[in-house]
Amino acid sequence: MANPNAFLFLTSRLRDEAYRFLTDELDQHGLTGLTPTHGAILSMLFIHDILPMGKLANLIGKDKSTVTALVKKLIDLGYVKRKTDPEDMRVTKVRLTSKAQSVAPLLMEISGRLRKTAYQGLSRAEQMMLVELLERVIKNFASDTEQNPFWLNDLKCR
Repeated sequence: MANPNAFLFLTSRLRDEAYRFLTDELDQHGLTGLTPTHGAILSMLFIHDILPMGKLANLIGKDKSTVTALVKKLIDLGYVKRKTDPEDMRVTKVRLTSKAQSVAPLLMEISGRLRKTAYQGLSRAEQMMLVELLERVIKNFASDTEQNPFWLNDLKCR
């Protein structure tokens, strides 16, 4: 029988296992220097093409200073470019380079393998229920002013 008190342990363990899976896959494909969190940034840019740093931080659920450091590393690796918005000099936007676009199919394939592994043995209805329950729990931690602190609407169970 499931133990509801194990919730935090289980979600932490799931994150660790997914992180390990993704790190191994990235290394096996020669994508050294990339981490799963870099993958989250790249995934958002695959969807949105160009994003202001603040919106990118909100979409991946990280603070702006963390995203700044992650984007700096992606710039150093040649995956993204950063430029000031000419309409608002206070805003910095990030976009993909051709190098990032060239690895997009591989990153999507790796993400697909992660989902296939994670959802193994679960019906489509169970997958949807799992995602919906996790979304509800995450929203319980969001402040009243945050509409949707993470990328819940951008990456529904596909």
